[in-house]
Amino acid sequence: MLLLILIMVIGIVVGYFLRNCQKIIHVNNKLTTGSIFLLLFVLGYGVGVDPMIVSNFFELGKDAILLTIAAVAGSVFFVRVIEKKYFL
Repeated sequence: MLLLILIMVIGIVVGYFLRNCQKIIHVNNKLTTGSIFLLLFVLGYGVGVDPMIVSNFFELGKDAILLTIAAVAGSVFFVRVIEKKYFL
């Protein structure tokens, strides 16, 4: 865990000093996008090879949709409450 924190801090320091180098920023954006696509593919593969998930796919999908709707509705509600209380 400490090693991960150290690596992140080193990345922050390097990023701070190279923040004005547009070529590095462009390459970093491409690498980040590619990494996200790769992670999504690996996650999808992991779901696809698990027979328990595949057999319960629609049931899990209904639960996921309900959870998403509840999370978005709760976020919108609390943002409105906080906005009215502190910003209006």
